Amino acid sequence: MKTLMLLAAICLVLCVVLPQNDAYCIRYRSTSCGLTYISGCGWYRICVAYYNTNCYTKRDEIENDKATNKKGPGKAILEDMPCKFSTYDKNDDGSITFDEFRSTLADVHGIKQIMKAFRGSDTNGDGVIKCNEFKKSEWGCSHKHVC
Repeated sequence: MKTLMLLAAICLVLCVVLPQNDAYCIRYRSTSCGLTYISGCGWYRICVAYYNTNCYTKRDEIENDKATNKKGPGKAILEDMPCKFSTYDKNDDGSITFDEFRSTLADVHGIKQIMKAFRGSDTNGDGVIKCNEFKKSEWGCSHKHVC
């Protein structure tokens, strides 16, 4: 009997307190990367970090509530491309294939930009980048390309 009364009291308290609680919100953060060519400088990775905030329950029921489902501004970050030949040459055969190049830049979206950067560095058109082509490539690096 005491247990039943205690349970009824808890239910009554919850019925009074819960409707006055605010919504819960979830914040998602994600990053998207791409390649871009900057004239006179070369190829760079550009990564944009942005966030979304989604609020649920009570806030969804309030008309014209500005706090529901906000999207935050993106912040662009310009990053150097890796400058070491060995970073790209996964199988150590002395050349970089397109698959090796693409797998090194796995977080970069947009196969067209990756293909442009690769073809721009493959100066003799044989489908691979050798060390001498790598050193002359226009990939944005803060220091010299190293083979």
